[in-house]
Parts: sequence; structure tokens; C-alpha cells
Amino acid sequence: MLNTIIHYEVIMNIALIILVVCLATYTFAQDMRLKKYKLLLAAQNTSQWQHQNPVRSFPSEKQHMAA
Repeated sequence: MLNTIIHYEVIMNIALIILVVCLATYTFAQDMRLKKYKLLLAAQNTSQWQHQNPVRSFPSEKQHMAA
């Protein structure tokens, strides 16, 4: 009887370890996907922002004084 209980506990511990490893792997994979998505989104936004707002030179001192 005691041997059966110990055997059951060992199986449960192994199952819990496998569950933790699977959840950690899943969390890590989702984190990588999120980082990739954020980088892609940031690159897309930067590209669109540069396209919509081209770099403009600041007015020179002469133009500033004339205004």
C-alpha cells in the first residue's frame, strides 16, 4: 500500500515537472513572438513616420531674422 502511494507521488511529481517545462517553453515562445511583433510594428511606424514627415532643415539665422 505504501509502495503504491509513493509510486503515485513520483508519477505526479514527474507530471508536474513536465507541465512546468511545457508552460515555460510556451511562455518563452510567446514572449519571442511578442518581441518580434513589437520590433516589426516599431519599424513599420518609423517607416511610415519618416515617409509622412520628411526631415526638414531648420531655418537659417537670416531667415529667422527676416521673419
